[in-house]
Amino acid sequence: AFSIDFDTMLRKPQCIPQFQQLMSCASDGSDHRHCCSTGGVPGVCLNWCRGEQVEETQTCAVEHSKTIIGCFHEGKKNLPGPPNNLKVVAIDESSAVVTWDVPTKNPEDVEVYRVFWRPVGAKGSNKSDIVENKIILHDLESDVDYEVVAKAGNGNGTSQLTKPIFFSVSPSLSVKQAPLQSDLSTANTFATVLTVFIIVAAIISVIFLLHKKNLIVCIVKKPDSPIRIENPFKKPDSPSVAFENPFYA
Repeated sequence: AFSIDFDTMLRKPQCIPQFQQLMSCASDGSDHRHCCSTGGVPGVCLNWCRGEQVEETQTCAVEHSKTIIGCFHEGKKNLPGPPNNLKVVAIDESSAVVTWDVPTKNPEDVEVYRVFWRPVGAKGSNKSDIVENKIILHDLESDVDYEVVAKAGNGNGTSQLTKPIFFSVSPSLSVKQAPLQSDLSTANTFATVLTVFIIVAAIISVIFLLHKKNLIVCIVKKPDSPIRIENPFKKPDSPSVAFENPFYA
């Protein structure tokens, strides 16, 4: 509850400059401008209603601080605070997903979230209202720096904006490249297996052909004497050549 004696503060000119910081804290993360406008607070003082600074400090403090504080009391029970943990993750070269957690203040009173995004430095911004705590941003430009903010709201008003999150998307992060890489890997694997199969088949064919022409003799038992293989290319009167089987030596 607010227990500050504003009448006492207003009677002390040295306290007037402190109203800027006081209003920032007292707004409690909510935007009370709807209530303030209904109560007759002029536009030059409305920034205090959302916790921001005003230029006419003395006028706003002397003439409208009580109305503003009354709106703070009213909004304490029915206005949400800002969303927590705003995050951005790039999906591909033209889109990103924005997520956040529910507010700490009055999370059960949130009816809608409003998200704003724009290129850094741009005057205008895009906005979207959504009931879920995430949104996908489309049609982003690669290598352009963006900023995004969000706030929570209901029929009574809204929260203050979150602090901006800066992000960009890049072609190198594109998930569209993933299937291409997977297909290429599969094709390389298939080609390797096929090549090995062809080589093995060729070796078996050569062995079968040589065996059929009696150029290879398979031995399953070590003989008592050296194996004598006739050279098919020798001349009729040339002597035969003997070889010991090296695998059983």
